[in-house]
Amino acid sequence: MPADGHGAARERWMGAQEAASFLGVHRSTLHAAVRQRLIVPDSQTPGGHLRFSLATLEAFRARLARGPAGSGSHSMPERTLARLAHLLVSGAESEQICQAAVAEVRAALPGVDMCAVMTRAGDPRDRLRLRVVAQDNYPATAFADYARLHSTFRFATIDVLRDGVAAVCEDTAREPLHTGTARLCRRSGVGAYAIVPLRGHEEARGVLVSSCYAPRSFDERDLAFLQGVGDLLATAFSAEERQARLAANLATGSVLIRAALSSRQDTGRAEAAAHHKAARLGAAFLHLSGAIEVCALGFGSDLSARHPRLGELACRACAGDEPVHEAWSEGGTLHTGIAASVPIHGPLRGGVAALWHGERPLPEADHALLVTFAGAYLLALGLN
Repeated sequence: MPADGHGAARERWMGAQEAASFLGVHRSTLHAAVRQRLIVPDSQTPGGHLRFSLATLEAFRARLARGPAGSGSHSMPERTLARLAHLLVSGAESEQICQAAVAEVRAALPGVDMCAVMTRAGDPRDRLRLRVVAQDNYPATAFADYARLHSTFRFATIDVLRDGVAAVCEDTAREPLHTGTARLCRRSGVGAYAIVPLRGHEEARGVLVSSCYAPRSFDERDLAFLQGVGDLLATAFSAEERQARLAANLATGSVLIRAALSSRQDTGRAEAAAHHKAARLGAAFLHLSGAIEVCALGFGSDLSARHPRLGELACRACAGDEPVHEAWSEGGTLHTGIAASVPIHGPLRGGVAALWHGERPLPEADHALLVTFAGAYLLALGLN
């Protein structure tokens, strides 16, 4: 304990009765707050009596002064969400929104010393690898440690990515932690954290992480606010991705149509010319879409499927006009197949299907691109 009077005052310890009087609440109210993890005692005597430091009590009293939910003092998180939503609808880029979110979270939640937004890096071989989009005050070693250790040790971040459920620790020195999380908290000086998912259509796109140097309680209001920020960021990423895909599809469709018109001028025997046109258009689709295989069935001159499941998808698509979407794993690698069909003569339909490595976040955009490819295919073969 420091020898000077000021230091001694700051290190003063209080029992439950004195602490309750200091806070202006009944002792039973203080015990209820401890049970709900709204305040964490600094120590406990062998006899089970709680001890609180003056700093802990002053921090908790400041939180009580914020008032009940719905009061005017709690409008800051709501204003924060409104400002971020305005950035979203005004067309700001996702990275700009993430930078703003990191700053807004630290301003809205007292005691939050570090904040970061991370998204999946898009590596099909490592679905848990993350890309830091925006961060404030974390040491660089925190992200390097996760990148190096996440395939060996378990992290709370991994649970959030896999389960899509928030993870909270209000005192890293007292609560059990995953091995990787414990290492990161020690090296980064994290005393408490809250991790919420950026919820996507089928899985979490990434995480929003808020950390504190000292133990801190995150109540339902705090977590609802953080999840609201996380959902808004997920929407921003989804909207940006959708815009990029639509622009790419327009460009790809234009190239496919030009290739189809060019191939109509091929000469030679009809059967050989048709096969050449189909192969050239298929190669163009693979190059433009990033698919690893494409097939076309029922057009008279077909692109056969090397992968048996891809041919099955195309056949299923021919049975109607609904898109077919299926994902499976082979050799530890996720494969995604999508198929579409177009009418050829009367009730007869031709089916096209493509296969990609990894997840396809916008299957409806892939389906639209396949329909464009089918149209270009008909045009190239002179079946339109």
